[in-house]
Amino acid sequence: MHLLSHNAEHKLDVLHQFIRANSLGVVTTAIRCPPFPLLQASHIPWVIDIVEEDVGSLYGRLRGHMARQNPQAKSIIEYVSQFGSDSNEIWLPEDVLVMFNGLMHHYITPKFHKETKPNTGKVVPTWDYDAVQVYGKARVYIDMQSDTAIMGYESSDKPETRAWKVSDAPARYIDLLTKNLIGIEIKITCMDGRIS
Repeated sequence: MHLLSHNAEHKLDVLHQFIRANSLGVVTTAIRCPPFPLLQASHIPWVIDIVEEDVGSLYGRLRGHMARQNPQAKSIIEYVSQFGSDSNEIWLPEDVLVMFNGLMHHYITPKFHKETKPNTGKVVPTWDYDAVQVYGKARVYIDMQSDTAIMGYESSDKPETRAWKVSDAPARYIDLLTKNLIGIEIKITCMDGRIS
């Protein structure tokens, strides 16, 4: 992401809060697994966890899930199945990128540059937006039966999502849904943002 000094944000508490407020992120993977495209991206709602005891991850971790029918999930499943591991959780070899965008964005016309335009004329139109980018190592949970907590439902700090718990739905229904999901947990290794 192109960051200028006047709108670059590096404070972790600000970046964490931005992700909590704008939790729908686009996860991008680069997985070499023909016939699937190398680069794929999907919108996923994420939960960010900041674990004080986790010395290895100053930035925290993201938790989410995607449907097995999603082409990106299919490529992940196909890729990890090549290794014949019996493990429920497998680390992807390449970093992943998750982009979080703010709700507002807009065009900025040069006419708003009231001082610069009349004096020098050196102004151009631009676009104003807020975004945070996160890089990290992804651990994929292929068998979601074993851990519904990875999906992010049980520990949300958003008031509108606290009213529902996985245990509120019938067990057979949850069992059916989790068979059709893969979990993704990302150990964040780098994050920064652009906040206007």
